[in-house]
Amino acid sequence: MKKVTRNYSLIVMVGLLYFLTWGQALADDPQMVSVAQPRANDTVSSLTMVAGSADFSEFERYEIFLNGGGDMVWVASGYAPIVNGNLARLDPRVFTDGTYQIVIRQVRTDSNYTDHAGPTITIDNPFDAPLPYYPEIASSILRAPTDRALLRVENCSGHDLNFDYHGPTNFSTADDSRIPARKEGSICTFFDAALSPGEYRGTAHIDGGNSNSYQFDAEAGKVYKITYNGPDSGHYQLIVAEIESDTDGVELMGGGTAPVTSDTSDQPTVIDANEDVSTDMATDDSIAVTEAESEADVLPTSGGDPVPASSTTYLLLAILFMGLIVVGGVVALQRGRRLTS
Repeated sequence: MKKVTRNYSLIVMVGLLYFLTWGQALADDPQMVSVAQPRANDTVSSLTMVAGSADFSEFERYEIFLNGGGDMVWVASGYAPIVNGNLARLDPRVFTDGTYQIVIRQVRTDSNYTDHAGPTITIDNPFDAPLPYYPEIASSILRAPTDRALLRVENCSGHDLNFDYHGPTNFSTADDSRIPARKEGSICTFFDAALSPGEYRGTAHIDGGNSNSYQFDAEAGKVYKITYNGPDSGHYQLIVAEIESDTDGVELMGGGTAPVTSDTSDQPTVIDANEDVSTDMATDDSIAVTEAESEADVLPTSGGDPVPASSTTYLLLAILFMGLIVVGGVVALQRGRRLTS
């Protein structure tokens, strides 16, 4: 009887040690990816928040797509992990009527990604056809990661903009982009980029126009905006400003259609520009935000299996393991009785 009990105790101790070690690894390696809003079978006909969680190991960024029968249409991108918060703003006016599945793409630091399949919803566009631009608000939430800075570059002019930037490590902090012109009735086209801390320099110019140079120091955890207003803006052709992060990514909105707020950059602090720049000019109503349209907005899908939250998985496994211990204990006791009888 003592030998059976001793062997069983040894098994339990080893199992608990392994389980606790593995559980701590799960806690240190979060895999929380989910969509809480909109809910399955909801119909979206007005500005709505996509709420949920996107926090996973080796986090680089998350991207939100609408999967309409195999065609993955880009909605928004985020560069900071979000847990029980707002992931994106969904404007049904820029999509065709139909049934779509919300997909969260988990992009990791090694550029590999996994797609999490969320709820299926219906888009009910209040217009006869989708708009070719974002008329009111940017879809992406502006929240900076703790170890990097976040940059938004806006083109508020009617000309295609050539823009480049170079940072302390050219491999990961350099780019040369062409941002489409702002369309009539649209807010400014833009793109976002996460930056390693350090000094950045670059130029912005339109075809046949003068080149505007800029320089600023990017600090981790901060958000910066570079706005091009066009050749007729005088001293305010190019504005570089540090702005506040969006608050939308902090609190989880309630069910149904959530209220939508614009970015919080109404009063940015101008930190550098070509000439002397006033904060008043930076707060001009014409300086708004939208998403740059390009063929890159449509990307192929891969995977699609849901990724369970680590806390839920840990709890279920704990219950299962405790059940095995109880069953093992009963079996050991019964075997011990038989050996002593």
